[in-house]
Amino acid sequence: MCNNCKETVEGATLGLDGVLSSEVDLPNKTATVSFDPAKVSVETITTAIERTGFDVESVVDGVREHSHGLLGMIKHL
Repeated sequence: MCNNCKETVEGATLGLDGVLSSEVDLPNKTATVSFDPAKVSVETITTAIERTGFDVESVVDGVREHSHGLLGMIKHL
């Protein structure tokens, strides 16, 4: 995965309504996405990543309480 790929995946997820942040870790080949589960689903985020040409092998998801309210966090491995 190159820097251009990183920007492509981050851009695809950040373009979704409800995604608050997206960070791709090149060495570990993971993406961590913070999102509002009331506005966007894990499935929608996964589809957006797969449309960039990358396979989502697994999803580790959890929900954490933040000062902004309840947010979802997914990490694609």
